[in-house]
Amino acid sequence: VEAVREALASYGRYEVRAVAAESGVPEQPIGLEVIAAGARNRAAAALSADSTAVLAFGIESGLVAIPGEDRLYDVCLCSAFDGRAHSLGFSCAFEIPPAARDAVLRDSLDLSQAANKVNLTSDKDLGKRGGLIAILTRGRVTRRAYTVQAVQMALVALDHPDWYARPPQAR
Repeated sequence: VEAVREALASYGRYEVRAVAAESGVPEQPIGLEVIAAGARNRAAAALSADSTAVLAFGIESGLVAIPGEDRLYDVCLCSAFDGRAHSLGFSCAFEIPPAARDAVLRDSLDLSQAANKVNLTSDKDLGKRGGLIAILTRGRVTRRAYTVQAVQMALVALDHPDWYARPPQAR
């Protein structure tokens, strides 16, 4: 919620409310299609849950691979949904350390669990704090900052509706 508030601060006054919304995807999404589905599902559920809302945001972080490489990258995806169309935005992405990547894939762990298992951290609530990105960047980039970035990028098409054709999409 704080990341959405921060991203919307320059847009004027908006009331931002948190709504619990299931993603409908695995706890550790892997692949852009899965991450995008999670973000879209959350945004649609949030908009449906609040009859006064005019715009809802669904945020989902997950892992993506570059075909032909054995590396995984963490990225945050935001869907801004106005009831008609989803506008997607991405954060910066960062490479997951190989030991954590292997734990995610081998043991079916989410990234926070994997980071704890391979001793990158002992913080069981890593995802609720600065995130693995804060550990890897020594605090220069936090999970909140990369989430703000994804929200800001999701707003690009909404800021310029004449430049982006948005056909209606399923909720």
